[in-house]
Amino acid sequence: MPANSTLSKPDFPAAVPHAILTLVRPYKGVTLRQDLEVLSVRPDAILAQACGGHILGAPAGTRVHLYSPNTAHKYVARLAEYDDRTGVLLLTEISRLEWDWKERLSDRVQPGAPLYGTLHYGRWTLRVCLEDISVKGAGVLVHRSSETGNSLRTGVSVWVEFDLPDGFGRLSLRAAVAYLRPVGATLSRVGLRFSSGPIQTRLLERYTSHRRQEILDELARSSLRPSAHKEAFELYF
Repeated sequence: MPANSTLSKPDFPAAVPHAILTLVRPYKGVTLRQDLEVLSVRPDAILAQACGGHILGAPAGTRVHLYSPNTAHKYVARLAEYDDRTGVLLLTEISRLEWDWKERLSDRVQPGAPLYGTLHYGRWTLRVCLEDISVKGAGVLVHRSSETGNSLRTGVSVWVEFDLPDGFGRLSLRAAVAYLRPVGATLSRVGLRFSSGPIQTRLLERYTSHRRQEILDELARSSLRPSAHKEAFELYF
C-alpha cells in the first residue's frame, strides 16, 4: 500500500465491530495508550468507544497511532471528533505506517520549562537546550554552526551537564552521540545515549518519574470541550 493510502476493511481486519484497538499518542515525551472498542467501520472512517471514558487529552485534529494484536501492521489516523460525555470518537484519514515503529525502552519526558546545559566535547564546550530526557538518554538542540565547527559526529563520546529543576540537583555524566538531525535552518537535534553510574541513574529515575507524574496530572486537570460539531458523526455513520 502506498503511503497515506486510505484504509479499507480488508486491509485492516482488526477494524470490525466489537474489536479492541489500542490508540497511542505521545504527549510531552510520555507515551499514552487508550483501548478502544470499535462500534462501526466505513472504508474511510472508524467510529469507536474509548474504554474507561478517557481519550488521553487529545483534542480534535490530533494525529494518533493505532494497532491491534490481530494485525502486524500499525496505522496513523486523525481524531476527527470526540464526545467527552459518551467517550465516542471518530477516526478518519487512516493509513498504514510505512516504517518500522519501535517502542522506546523508557519514556522520555519534556522539561516543564526551557532547560539549558553544557555539552563538553574535546576542548569544546557547547551550550545545549534539553528537549527530552529518559534514564537511557536525551535529545538536545545545538546551533548548527557549533556542531559543524567542532566536528561533532555520531559515535563520539561527550560529557553533558544540566542543573535539573525542582531541587533535583546537578546531572553530570558521560554520553555517546547516537544521531544528529537538522531542525530548521540553524539547529540540530543531537541524540545522546547515557553511560551513567548508579548515583546518576537514581537521579535520572527520580527526576523522570517526578516529571512524568506532573505531565499525567496536567492531563487529568485538563478537561476536553464538548464537540461543537456532533453532526460529523452522522456524516460518516
